[in-house]
Amino acid sequence: MPVKKTSPDTIRSIGAYIAAHPERRFTIVELSLHFHVRSTALKAAFKAEFGVTIHQYHLQVSMQKARQHLEAGQQVKETALQFGYRHIGNFSRAFKKVHNTPPESHKQ
Repeated sequence: MPVKKTSPDTIRSIGAYIAAHPERRFTIVELSLHFHVRSTALKAAFKAEFGVTIHQYHLQVSMQKARQHLEAGQQVKETALQFGYRHIGNFSRAFKKVHNTPPESHKQ
């Protein structure tokens, strides 16, 4: 399939795709192939559109969703596993990086 230009609409579609699947971890290559854009152009256009890298955007989106799960009463360990973290410590560090508080402080 031909490679598309990295139009703002395409980049916003990629952002929406990531936001719709916060529990998945995407690689740049995977996103490039799925949306038929060059990976180097994707990285630059994404940062220009959203102001952060794809990784930073995914982290923000997934930790926001994880916070919602915790506030709804889900356990930290269960939330960590759901979002692809095998070690609670790694999840806690990522969560604290985004929210400036540990995940335990958001449990109901």
